[in-house]
Amino acid sequence: MTAGRASEHWLVILNEYADLSTYTGGVGRRYAALVPQIARHDISVTVLLFAESEIQAPPQVEGVEFKIEKVSRRIPRPLRLVIRPLLARKLYSRLQPAVVVSPEWQGISAFLPRSANLVTNVVTGMRLINSLTPGRSRRIGIRRVADLIQIRLEEMQIARSRGAISVSSAIDKMLKARFGDALKSRVVRNCIDVAAVKDLAMRKNIPSSWPAAEGSPGPLFLFAGRLEARKGAPVAAAAFDIVARSVSDARFVFAGGLGDTTKELGEEGLRALMASTDQRRVHFLGDLRGDFLYGAMASATTVLCPSRWEAFGNIALEAKASGRPVIVTAGSGFDDFCTDGVDAYKCLPDDAASLAAACLRSIGDPAKSDAIASNAFTQVDYFAAPIVARDFIAAVEELTRS
Repeated sequence: MTAGRASEHWLVILNEYADLSTYTGGVGRRYAALVPQIARHDISVTVLLFAESEIQAPPQVEGVEFKIEKVSRRIPRPLRLVIRPLLARKLYSRLQPAVVVSPEWQGISAFLPRSANLVTNVVTGMRLINSLTPGRSRRIGIRRVADLIQIRLEEMQIARSRGAISVSSAIDKMLKARFGDALKSRVVRNCIDVAAVKDLAMRKNIPSSWPAAEGSPGPLFLFAGRLEARKGAPVAAAAFDIVARSVSDARFVFAGGLGDTTKELGEEGLRALMASTDQRRVHFLGDLRGDFLYGAMASATTVLCPSRWEAFGNIALEAKASGRPVIVTAGSGFDDFCTDGVDAYKCLPDDAASLAAACLRSIGDPAKSDAIASNAFTQVDYFAAPIVARDFIAAVEELTRS
């Protein structure tokens, strides 16, 4: 609910919001941390959230009003994709906010009038996902039609924006290659609720399915992320199989839900990639959230985030805030905040041998790993929502000034 007088009104249009929508990825967690901080800067915020399933009761945040629009999943996906931006335009016309901020995902702001002061937060669109997911771009039928509609809507939204905020230098480079210098853009890093993650990690709450350490416990490697090829799950499985041959007491844990189950391997397929590993040392915990996720990270020896390509990589920030060394891949958004041997270990994307070598490096010199984890733990304060919110607001104001 909105409280007090504010000098400016923003409309933030989203498909997910942590602790409110059923599905919440990095975008939902980012905005749940960012929106309350934006409201602290004499800005009233209306969050328009599109939901396809049940939601939690909206949080009570001073200066923030939540409006929920439900679009039934029984409506075919191509139609849902078009309905959402139409509803967003209708609400915009009624509210007439000074600024609209919206991620490009699904192009939910593609139909706003040209007069709207729209800033698109560029994260990971469908064109990029198709390029990172084997076989997805070759889909046929209604799924293919829906993907093409989504790509068109996302690019329409970006093209009609006053400017774009990229989450990383890697994304900004791709943005400029596609839209040219005519589209103004700024890079503003992602944020997390650093204090909350550190607090929850410190408690070390772990799920009942957490593997028990029997006898002399060996290192525990935790893959954190959806069980998708683009998040590197198959590469992690193959790397674990290599590590298992030289570390007889190592344990391997996957913490993440299923991705596109029609194309991804799932638990059975990932286990098949670890054929030479004692399967009693391999554990799948499913989709972990909140205290269980951060407790699992804090209880691991090393956390793995081996994405093929990452726009930014909030999960690595959360691992750093949990106090454990993290392995990431080189050549994408991780590069903005991860330096090999300083605050993270790096490996090549899509390279099981390189990932396995990084795993072995992380346990070969415990003192160095502790120093890396300590550096990372201190570094994440720069990504706290109150600090990032100031930079985000400044970028929006600059992009919408002219």
